[in-house]
Amino acid sequence: MKFDSTFRSLAMTAALGVTAVVSAQPIVIEAEDPIDTFECKEVSDLSAEGSEASGKAGLGTDNAHKGAYMQYVFDAPEAGVYDLSVWYITMNTRWLSLQINNQQANIMACDVLTGGWNGVPAEIENGEGEKEMRPGVASKSIPVWCEEGENFLMVRAIYGYSPEEDRDQPYTPTIDRFELVKSTATLTKPADWTDQQQIRREFEDYDALSGSAAVSDRVAFSGKKGGNIGQNGGNLSYKIDVPEDGVYMMNIRFATAQRRWISVKVNEQMPTYVGFLQGSDSWGEKEDDFVAQRQVLVYLKKGENNVAFGQYTKTGKDASEHGDSPALDYFTLDLVNYPDMTEPAIEICAYKASLADAAKWSSTFDNELFCDHNEHTVATSSASNASVTLEFPWPILVSGYAFATENNTDEWKVELSADGETWTEAGTPVSKITNGRITTAILENPYTVAEGEAVSPVRFVRLNIAGNEPAALGEFNVFGNPYVSADNHNPAGILAVDGTVDYVSSHTGFDVDQWHEGVDKLFDGSNASQFTVAESGDGGMGDASEITVEIYLANPAKVESYMLNTHYSAGYYNSRSPKDWALQIYDYDNDNWKDVDARDGMNFATPASTMALNVAEPAESDTYRLVIRNRAKQATHLSGFQMYGEPLYSGVGEAVASEVAAVAVAGVAGAIELTANEAMPYGIYTVAGATVARGIACEGMTSVKLAPGIYVAKVGSHVAKVVVK
Repeated sequence: MKFDSTFRSLAMTAALGVTAVVSAQPIVIEAEDPIDTFECKEVSDLSAEGSEASGKAGLGTDNAHKGAYMQYVFDAPEAGVYDLSVWYITMNTRWLSLQINNQQANIMACDVLTGGWNGVPAEIENGEGEKEMRPGVASKSIPVWCEEGENFLMVRAIYGYSPEEDRDQPYTPTIDRFELVKSTATLTKPADWTDQQQIRREFEDYDALSGSAAVSDRVAFSGKKGGNIGQNGGNLSYKIDVPEDGVYMMNIRFATAQRRWISVKVNEQMPTYVGFLQGSDSWGEKEDDFVAQRQVLVYLKKGENNVAFGQYTKTGKDASEHGDSPALDYFTLDLVNYPDMTEPAIEICAYKASLADAAKWSSTFDNELFCDHNEHTVATSSASNASVTLEFPWPILVSGYAFATENNTDEWKVELSADGETWTEAGTPVSKITNGRITTAILENPYTVAEGEAVSPVRFVRLNIAGNEPAALGEFNVFGNPYVSADNHNPAGILAVDGTVDYVSSHTGFDVDQWHEGVDKLFDGSNASQFTVAESGDGGMGDASEITVEIYLANPAKVESYMLNTHYSAGYYNSRSPKDWALQIYDYDNDNWKDVDARDGMNFATPASTMALNVAEPAESDTYRLVIRNRAKQATHLSGFQMYGEPLYSGVGEAVASEVAAVAVAGVAGAIELTANEAMPYGIYTVAGATVARGIACEGMTSVKLAPGIYVAKVGSHVAKVVVK
């Protein structure tokens, strides 16, 4: 909003009681004395005996999604830098946008908490179970530049994360007052950020889309159109040019009558997951429909940036009520002042595992950096042509592939062969999805053949790289299922496929009427059949968070590897594929279950996909258990499970580039410090195996801010347990 002198008359009639003072005295603005408000409420219970609040009233905004704000006018005795203090009351972290005149807005996290909601100090138990004395009214300060004479202060509610609530909050604190005192801080007069400088893009005006994403007609939307992102990996991307490095306030206009989520990814940074928890009560289908707004802070680099909006289905707290995005109208970007936010860590988007891990690799490149599950480590060649060939130890049906590159891939081809001599192209993909540098192609159902014909498994897959630029490949994956024979698709292993496996499952599976998708389908040798656990009903999840299958062997065995498979069907949903699981043995000595292998954040990527995984800590036992985690009230499917007494592969994919790197990991107050002599991927996990942070550790020292606790840090191939105080 642009400020002008028309507010002077408003200020006079509002009788603010704010007068020019000498520089030694504070300028006090009572929160309950604005010249303009929207979606605000006055709080009148701040007059209790012992209250630290002034004015006996306070003001707060209710709904950031409606654009709530409070506006004030004040006189400064001279131009220069002032410390602007906000005195407020809140029991959980809340966020503000504070803008002086037409300058860039300042972002403030009100994270100094108070003893209650009435302005009275109190002893409160914190999240660690310790009692602490909190003030009745807290304050935070920032330096701002004021002009001599009349100035305007715009206070807006913005969404920001509240650790106490474990969610983004759309409200301001209850604000008691604002104080400005002449400051000794050094601050150059900020440039104005006007409406003309605001960057705006309509969602239907994307630069690229992939997967399940499209344009929709919405009468109430700007331009009468909008964008939608579907639940099977949709993505809308935009090239955004900005004048300087820094933090930008993204404001997304949307409509939804359900709780939905999306991801926002800038360049190769870690994505931000954005929940639309406050709806618009309509879908923008009528002229007078209310269009809501959602704020997100993003870090952009000077010049061109790639901003991508992707599909995300939230589970657990504030879970998605639908996997699609809201109806998206347009978004804006404004440069803001928020020094606490620096450029986020780089995200590793590469798939953690694929069927290609079990293959033998050969290529015309000098190294195999394209098979280390890190798209930021790139194999390059001075030639424009190159090739990568995978030889599998058994026949497979290929259902898809993925490669990571910044090259033009129009002339790239993926070929298949049964014998390594006769090659055919993999065919036109059913769909292609691009996420950062990685493009994933889903092929037609390899199980579907003409009547009277047999399926055609292959043993070799080749990527042929061509074009007009030097060949560069960051990652290559192949997805599919083994197809050893028509009766038994997986290679033979420890578990029989003749129906004699002795097991007990927590969920029987969806095995009613014409649907036969019971737990026995895990052991029938076919990847064309499936075990399905529905959201509810017969064999359904209900409120259960885990699916377990206990397996009892006739003789103890040391399992070195295992396979998990998904099927291919026209109604395939990757949202049903497990992402977090553990393989366990029963520890008879301690009378409990023990993980021998645990995985989190896995992605089967395509239908008819197999994970071929080596066990992290093999141990002999006659009782095993597969535990599929975090699936409460979600449909889940698997087509096969098999265990083996030998490794399925010998180390390809174990971060090739980082084996000899020197690494140090240290826990300090509020952070883990990672020191390395070269850039390499890192992951930080809870002791239970949940992912806390992932990214690229730069050469030198990388600091990762974390709450106090015990963590496991993996940097390259180095693993350490760390305590953060």
